Amino acid sequence: MRSYATPAPGAPYPKVSLHPRGLVITLGLFIIVAASVHGQTPVFIEDSVSTDEAGPSGITSVACGKEGSTMRETGCVAEIGDLVTLEVRNLAGWLAKLKTDKVITSGETGDSLVVEQLPNLRLFIGEHLMRTLQPMQYTKDDPKWYAGDPVQSKAALSRSWLEFSLKREAANKESRADWDQVLRTSGFAPKMPLAVGIYNANRNTAHVMALPVGTDTADPHMEFQFQRIAWDGWTISGLILLGAAAIVFFYMSVRSGMVRDTTCPVREDGLPPFSLGRCQMAFWFFLVISSFYFLWVITGRGDTDTINGTVLSLIGISAGTALGSAILSKNEAATSAADAAAPSRPAVVYPDAIKAAQAVLAQARADRGKITSTDTAAMATNDLQIKTQTSEVARLTAELKHWRALHRSQVLLDLLSEQGSGAGENRVITFHRFQIVVWTLILGTIFVSEVLTKLAMPAFDSTLLVLMGISSGTYLGFRVSAK
Repeated sequence: MRSYATPAPGAPYPKVSLHPRGLVITLGLFIIVAASVHGQTPVFIEDSVSTDEAGPSGITSVACGKEGSTMRETGCVAEIGDLVTLEVRNLAGWLAKLKTDKVITSGETGDSLVVEQLPNLRLFIGEHLMRTLQPMQYTKDDPKWYAGDPVQSKAALSRSWLEFSLKREAANKESRADWDQVLRTSGFAPKMPLAVGIYNANRNTAHVMALPVGTDTADPHMEFQFQRIAWDGWTISGLILLGAAAIVFFYMSVRSGMVRDTTCPVREDGLPPFSLGRCQMAFWFFLVISSFYFLWVITGRGDTDTINGTVLSLIGISAGTALGSAILSKNEAATSAADAAAPSRPAVVYPDAIKAAQAVLAQARADRGKITSTDTAAMATNDLQIKTQTSEVARLTAELKHWRALHRSQVLLDLLSEQGSGAGENRVITFHRFQIVVWTLILGTIFVSEVLTKLAMPAFDSTLLVLMGISSGTYLGFRVSAK
C-alpha cells in the first residue's frame, strides 16, 4: 500500500433646552438622512476510458464519516466538516486520456501521472464545482492484500481511493461562493451525485470522470446525501432559545405592555393599545436575529459576518421610529392629563375588578376558619359571601373572555388607526400608518426570500432605504401635526 499526501490549499457643559416637537422633527429628518447612507457555470465534459488490463474508469463507491471515526460505506450522509472517500477505478488511465486530448500537459505516466495531477483534481457535488476541495489523501490498492483471491487481486491493479475534506472556509470568498451553490439545494438532506474532475479556468471547462457504463446510481454504495444543517446540541440549543424568546415575546405582547403605548389610557382588558413604532422595531429584531442564526447554522457554523449596511439601516430606522413615537406619546399624555376632556379609564377594567373580587373571596375563606361551629348564623352569612364572590369572579372572567373575543381585530386597529379627538374609543384609520405597515411587511417578505435563496443578508438599494426612511419620517410628521 502506498499513500501520498498533497498540501491543503474638565469644564461642565452648558445646559441646553430642546422643545419636544423640534426634537421629534429633527429625529425624523435624521432617520431619512441615515437611510440614504448606505462566475459563470463551467461547461461539463464527461470523459471515460476502458482498457483490458484496468477496466473502465469511474467512481465505484462512496464512503463518509467524521475525522477519526469509521467511514460509512452505505447510506453516506455527510455535512460540512466531514470526510468523503471515493473509490476510483482506472484513475491513471483516465488522466492518460486527458493527456492525449491535450487537456493536461505532463511527461509522466501511470501512478506518477496520478501523483503529479492530484493538486489539479477537484470534487464536484451535485454538478457544482468545488474549486477549493482537492484530495487530501490518495491511496493506491495493493494486489498483495488479496492473496488467494484472483478476482480482487486483478481489481486492485486499477483501484485507488481519494479522500476529500468537506471544508468550508468562511474567510475565503471562492470557498463561500462554491458552497453557496450546494447549500441552496432544496431539502434538509438532498441526494447529490459526487464526481472528480479537472477544471480549466482559461476555457471554463470541467472534465469530469464519467461513471462506468451500467452503474446503478441507486446502489447504496453510490448514494451520497448532503445534510445542510448539523442537528447537534448547539443547533438545538439555539433553536430552543429562539423559540423561547418568541413565545415569551408573544405572551408578554398580549398580556403586558412590552410593545404597547403605555402613555395611553387602558381599555376594558386593562391594557393600552399597541404601539406601531415598537411593533415595527420588534418585527425587524426577530427577522434579523433569526436570519443571522439561520445563516450561521446552515454554513456549518462558519459565517458570523453576515450583518451588513442594509441590516443596520433597517434596525436604525425602526429604532428611530419607535423612539420618536415614544417621545410624541409622552408629550401627548402630558397634554391630555391637563385636558378636562381627555379620555378617562373605562367604567370597568376587568383585570382590576377580578383581582378585587378574588381578594374579597380569599378574605371570606380566611374568615371561615375563625367562625366557631356553633355560630350557625355567621357560618351561613360567610357561606353566602363565598358563593356570591365565587360567582362574581366567574362572571367577570367570562365577561373579559367575551370582550377579548369581540375585539380580536384590536391589534390591527391599534396599528392602523389614531385615537379620535373626542372622548371614547372612536378610531380613525390613517393612511400614513397604513403605508408604513404595508412597506414593513413587503420589505420583510423580500428580506426572508433573499436570505433563503441567496444565503446572505439582502443588500437593499440606498434609494429603497431612503423611501423607507421617508415613510417613517412621514408617520412621525403626521403625529406632530396632529397636535
